[in-house]
Amino acid sequence: MTFRNISLTLLGVLVMVPTSLAASLATIVAFAPLASEVRQGRILVSPYSALIGLGVLIAGWIGIITSWRLYYHFHKTNQPPNNKLVYWLGLFCGSVTSIIFAFSSGGDLLFNILFFGWPLLAVIVFSIMLLSRSKTT
Repeated sequence: MTFRNISLTLLGVLVMVPTSLAASLATIVAFAPLASEVRQGRILVSPYSALIGLGVLIAGWIGIITSWRLYYHFHKTNQPPNNKLVYWLGLFCGSVTSIIFAFSSGGDLLFNILFFGWPLLAVIVFSIMLLSRSKTT
């Protein structure tokens, strides 16, 4: 195994797996009451808050799926993918979601930045890998 593959594996185990597990749990916790309120026709705050919550939920999952796709792509090859724009948009969705959660959650701001900013490590690594050109063909 090369240093690159070991680094990617560590990124997957230490950043992406915990992020995916936390997002799965948060999706279940957030989506169940939201779906119940929408189904019963009673939204507590406003109809727009449900749409915003759903949008953030979807954007977060777009970011996670994009990260996993890039993870497996860069395990196979050193070349950046052909459709970089799609991957940049996916990483952007994940980044915006992390930032929204960090600043909109209650409590200590420093803790929120560290807790919700953790997935941004994967975004930084994959951004560098998308910008780099392969030295070998």
